[in-house]
Amino acid sequence: MIEIALLILLLVLSLILIRLNFLSSVFLALVLSTFIHKELFSIYVWDMMPIRVLLLAFLLNSSFEFLKYNGFGFKFLNDLKDPFLLLISLFILSKFLSLPFSKDYESSFFLAIF
Repeated sequence: MIEIALLILLLVLSLILIRLNFLSSVFLALVLSTFIHKELFSIYVWDMMPIRVLLLAFLLNSSFEFLKYNGFGFKFLNDLKDPFLLLISLFILSKFLSLPFSKDYESSFFLAIF
């Protein structure tokens, strides 16, 4: 139970840091990316490390900014004409469409969301 509270606290503090000083949060991500030893730095489950919590906070902040900019409309569809965004979107889509054909669903899913 204390580990889950620690994860939530780390996520909230990461979101606050991202909102207040984005550059400092990027430097923190660089520092935390060196602490990837699973035996020493995992929290609650084997693969949950502080850098992944910080990256989840970046994802949540990006989603919030995206919704703030676009609302719930489809203004972002004009940006999909960019070749890089189109290529990365098709790559992510192909990873998720190939999941049903995998022999190890859990590992494939975790690899796809990573």
